[in-house]
Amino acid sequence: MCYRSEQDLARNIAERANRAASPATSKRELVFQQFLGDYKSKRKTEYVSPLRLAGHAVRAGKREEALGYLEEACEQHDPFIVILQHDPQFDGLRVWTRGIWRL
Repeated sequence: MCYRSEQDLARNIAERANRAASPATSKRELVFQQFLGDYKSKRKTEYVSPLRLAGHAVRAGKREEALGYLEEACEQHDPFIVILQHDPQFDGLRVWTRGIWRL
């Protein structure tokens, strides 16, 4: 989907959030679910870092999916994986892991 400006993108996301908002899902999570979906579709035609996908998945409330992307980043030997221990967006995964590693 192509947007003319960041305002158009923000407006589109806000409209979707208002339509699909449920008490269990915040508007912030809905915005990041939209970003995650956009990057997943973009991934079909070009390279998108699994760390970027993991970051959006964490902020969208999809922990299992985020851990899957982090595993993929490890398998690809992504050099930026070393900054995970200092990246606050992954704080929610530090306690909640599947025994893969301790962030």
